[in-house]
Amino acid sequence: MVWLLCGTASVAQRKPLRKQRFILTHGVGYDIPFQTIRVNPITDQLSDVNDKGISLLAFSATWFIKKNWGLEFLMQGVTSKEKDRDKQFNRLLEEKWTGGYFYNPRHYYSGGGLSRFMGVLGINYKIEKSRITYIPKFFIGSVSVYTPLNINHYLKERNTNTALMLNYQGDKISRGQLVAGPAFSITYRFNSIIGAGLNTSFLWHNVKMTYNEKITNLITNEVSDTYYTYRGHMQRLNIGAHVSIGFGRRGDLTGSR
Repeated sequence: MVWLLCGTASVAQRKPLRKQRFILTHGVGYDIPFQTIRVNPITDQLSDVNDKGISLLAFSATWFIKKNWGLEFLMQGVTSKEKDRDKQFNRLLEEKWTGGYFYNPRHYYSGGGLSRFMGVLGINYKIEKSRITYIPKFFIGSVSVYTPLNINHYLKERNTNTALMLNYQGDKISRGQLVAGPAFSITYRFNSIIGAGLNTSFLWHNVKMTYNEKITNLITNEVSDTYYTYRGHMQRLNIGAHVSIGFGRRGDLTGSR
């Protein structure tokens, strides 16, 4: 009887699953930059380009066109640290100006959400081993980095009538930059449709943005401009978990392990 039960379980384990030709994936992970690009402590707080944080895989859709080769479209965002950077931005301005001026903080925080968003298209290759699916990938696409466009502060010099307008201007509110790199996912399939697993990516993108610190004397109309230019390359590691739903053709099976 024991032998019979073991044999039945073994047969059930080896029963092949249907091959998946179209896969939808959702997930959550953590995004980590391998380096930072810093130019000025104050303007560094205006962009999320150096931030790390929880990433949300909005969706990934994969279609295997021929045998195990497929195309994947993926959209992913990283949760904003804007509130923390806004506090730091105002703290640094206060430290810089309150020795000689009255300073009234003005916040640029707009409510959070996803501040860095990416859309990519990739080519991948599927390796199905019974209940385990391995998919190496390579992505190319665009990433947008949020930057506040215009922030004004007013300063009143102590014991004088001098008043200044301090203005920080970004060149664009959101810049789409090329992003590319390899990725990999592994999925355990509970049945022919539903699975769960782990995914990772190591993506490169360029950084190109400029901030203008403009100081206007409201009494004399004198203007002083200082430009802070951010240029460089970023490599980012993303590690996450996902759930997937896959569909295939009836009778098209993975085979036994």
